[in-house]
Amino acid sequence: MKKIAEIGVFIFRVLLLSEISLKMRINLILGAYFSIFTLIFHRQKRVKYFGHDFIHESIVGPVLIYPHEISTDLIKQTSGERLKYVLDIGGNLGQFAITLVNMMDLVQLDIVEPNPTIFNTLKSNTSFYKQISCYNFAIGKPGIQKFYYKKGKSATGSFIKSNAYLNEETTRTVKVEVVNKIQSHTKRSNYDLIKIDVEGFEMEVVKNLKGIKTKYLLIEVSSNREKNYSTSELYSQIAKTFGEFEIVYQDASDSQTNSFDVLLRF
Repeated sequence: MKKIAEIGVFIFRVLLLSEISLKMRINLILGAYFSIFTLIFHRQKRVKYFGHDFIHESIVGPVLIYPHEISTDLIKQTSGERLKYVLDIGGNLGQFAITLVNMMDLVQLDIVEPNPTIFNTLKSNTSFYKQISCYNFAIGKPGIQKFYYKKGKSATGSFIKSNAYLNEETTRTVKVEVVNKIQSHTKRSNYDLIKIDVEGFEMEVVKNLKGIKTKYLLIEVSSNREKNYSTSELYSQIAKTFGEFEIVYQDASDSQTNSFDVLLRF
């Protein structure tokens, strides 16, 4: 019953998405039902997402959240401005990237995802899109660092153990490469949008993006979870790295909120 209710919410949201064609909206709705069928009868976490197979860990991410959030939190807030080049830091399985490619006319989208255990799935999910390139490292102080996650819940993976919402019995640890000169890998230093979703590691990422320029920054800011910065310090570092900015959009946040999204324009 819960899944049926979720699909009902999804259908309502999709029908309101004017940024994509009616045909694509119908494909998304049919894909949602397809994912429920494959999960119940074949135990496969696979959905037809924008017309292609997408391997997921939870249908909530690609199906119920991203089309609506990108429409309301990004496309409408930038007044439909053409964004050609995007850097997605903390790309996970490609939910954000694939949604954005289908809802905006992008030229290139570079995904940075440090977790090596899900990287092949990310590559598979994005293999249908020539605009997308994937890089298996993190951005921060160069070296090898421990990364924590739970199998089946990789979206909350973090360099900060407590932010992965895990206990000792379910924690998995992998070693990941961290770099600080991403432009030497992507061959690009100028983007229209950078998205950062790194579960408490925001300050290290922003510090180590020096030399990169962007028009917009969409960043998940940690509030009531472990981090090594204050919000004011993070905003100051953002200004040092990218320049002065205006806040275009910000999620609602209170004393119980773990994190909130902020869209900045430079």
